[in-house]
Amino acid sequence: MTARSIPERFHKPIRLPKDHYLGLRSYFVTVCTHNRIPYFRSPRLARWTLRILRETSTESSFSLRAYCLMPNHLHILAQGTSRSSDLLAFVETFKHKTTFRFLEKTGKPLWQLSFFDHIIRTAEDLSESAEYILLNPVRAKLVRRSDEYPYSGTSCPPSK
Repeated sequence: MTARSIPERFHKPIRLPKDHYLGLRSYFVTVCTHNRIPYFRSPRLARWTLRILRETSTESSFSLRAYCLMPNHLHILAQGTSRSSDLLAFVETFKHKTTFRFLEKTGKPLWQLSFFDHIIRTAEDLSESAEYILLNPVRAKLVRRSDEYPYSGTSCPPSK
């Protein structure tokens, strides 16, 4: 029996109940490109994608505590800024906006269908996750220091 032929009831669900993705929580999210293709080697595409990420986070009531767009994946540390913040809707909206335009221009999908998420529980976890995200290009030997990488950073919560 192949993975494709295994009935849905045997797959472990990758998502928690929806209420875990609502409110003032913090999340570590990783979204990978389709087939891990390094699309974000293109500075133009990388800048455009980060602009859409920032816009969508503000529209969705999330602050980006840290982010890093690597050639073939994106890490974000997102924190809900209102009780109505919905991580699943935020990521779905971001992926939809970027995928639609990318598909229109190239005829190719941009992202994998799903994404990885982890709920951050403590201030220490928040700090460690931000450090991990910001040091990603250093570990990948793309730069010597994290502040040299043009597609990562932090941003403050949206102003009200």
